[in-house]
Amino acid sequence: MAEAEAERQKLYAQKELEKKKDLKDLEIQRQKELDQLAYEKVKMNEELKYENDIKMAKLCSEHPNYATYLVNQELAKNVQIAVLPSEFEGNVFSGLLNNQVSGK
Repeated sequence: MAEAEAERQKLYAQKELEKKKDLKDLEIQRQKELDQLAYEKVKMNEELKYENDIKMAKLCSEHPNYATYLVNQELAKNVQIAVLPSEFEGNVFSGLLNNQVSGK
């Protein structure tokens, strides 16, 4: 009788161990799937960014004035100045700038 009980406990422990192993395998598989989805999302975003960069490069090569404007705009962000397109007549704002400077 004691041997049967010991054998039953041993089988129960083995089944419990297999169950835990299966759950761990499922969790690992789930994590792999999540990692794969995250990788695919990052890859897709990088591809979209690359396509956008290609379109922007083509736009800038076809319209150099616009490219110059974009560069000046980026530079102006660091020094907080207004950027006007290169074809714009600056005399319109010279009076405003002079009034602002003399007012200070």
